[in-house]
Amino acid sequence: MFLSATVLRIPITGTVSFNIRPRDPKAQAARAEGSRLEGAEAVMVEFADTGEGIAIENLEKIWEPFFTTKPEGRGTGLGLAICRRIVEEHGGRIEIEGEMGKGTTVRIVFPATTNGAFANLI
Repeated sequence: MFLSATVLRIPITGTVSFNIRPRDPKAQAARAEGSRLEGAEAVMVEFADTGEGIAIENLEKIWEPFFTTKPEGRGTGLGLAICRRIVEEHGGRIEIEGEMGKGTTVRIVFPATTNGAFANLI
């Protein structure tokens, strides 16, 4: 999202933060019920900003292919649809919370691995 905004030269306002941590098992169980994450330990990657936010009426639409709030010629509206599909194909989940004037938080949750494959990334 941040890289997309940078490439398209969209003004970014506020503060952007990034965090990787184990997912709280109780919160995970509530959200993962019925998904491939149910009962699995997971890792959460979180991006948050204090910028413009997302209008409540757009929160569900943002996942639709070709949905965009940008002017014509400034993006296709495929970014989040593609991100969601990639994350889900890797057994994960992506969620977005936002409110106009209060910023946006994007959380990507992946099942934790125990084979050490990602140990060198931390």
